[in-house]
Amino acid sequence: MPSFLVQLEEHPDPLLSLSLAPGFHPMVLLALAHNDEIRDEKAQLEEERRAEEEADREEEEARERAACEKEERKAQNAARLAQRQKEEEEKRQRWMEEAQREAEEAEEQQEDEGGSIVSGLVTSAEEMRKKGHLLIEVTYGNDKTVQLVVVDKAVQTGQNCTVALEGAELPNGKKAKRSKVAGEWSEGVLLELGPPPIGSG
Repeated sequence: MPSFLVQLEEHPDPLLSLSLAPGFHPMVLLALAHNDEIRDEKAQLEEERRAEEEADREEEEARERAACEKEERKAQNAARLAQRQKEEEEKRQRWMEEAQREAEEAEEQQEDEGGSIVSGLVTSAEEMRKKGHLLIEVTYGNDKTVQLVVVDKAVQTGQNCTVALEGAELPNGKKAKRSKVAGEWSEGVLLELGPPPIGSG
């Protein structure tokens, strides 16, 4: 019996049996001995590669979620800012309207109570039957008008003037009164009269 068969009977290891076979190259034995290790190493490397890919994918998804959340927050902040600006603008508009209404009410109340001295524009001037008397109309404020009777004064349409309405104090300390003059109502007193309009001759 050949010697390697005797050793094989004594050592029934497959790898050993191959190593004892005549003509068997020792590098083949080394490759066979490490085959399991190589297979395990490849499996481990594949697992590590999959784990790395999964980590990269999760990281990319996290970045995308963070970007989406950031854009959503920006949009929400912009919407809130626009809403606040709209509310502030509406509030300012209400304040302006209330202030204007209060000013108009105060002006109307002052006019109702009398005592106002206003600046206006002569919008009409007509001679009356009585010599030296003119019936004029003065527009002032928000298209309000007052009718006056003036005596011995040259008044032309388009002149600026100052009028004391009924109840206003006159320079002589008296109060302006609504009175009837030459058959027409005079609703105040003409205090000042500006220069004639240009080109009136």
